[in-house]
Amino acid sequence: MVLDGDVGGRLLGPNVLSCSPSGTAHGSSSHPTFQEVLYLTYDIMRSEQAKLILQEHGFSSKTVTDWSMFCRETMLEYMEGCSEKLVGPNKIVEIDESIFGL
Repeated sequence: MVLDGDVGGRLLGPNVLSCSPSGTAHGSSSHPTFQEVLYLTYDIMRSEQAKLILQEHGFSSKTVTDWSMFCRETMLEYMEGCSEKLVGPNKIVEIDESIFGL
């Protein structure tokens, strides 16, 4: 995603969000500001209900759904890239059985 100063600081990219400059969603080709994207991402990461995000920010349900999926996929890719196997030669793993209610 690219921030393009020529269009009033709006975000442009292959997976472009769509909303009007006033924040109300419609089928136009206008793009949300960086601030609107931050608010949307913040609410999604806080697991805010989609209908509340729609009411507060005026994004379309498609925009909220698409951006939610993008955020989840991005987090999953990050976690997969940063994780390491817990098993293998010379690795000791301790399992706390109390969390399983045994």
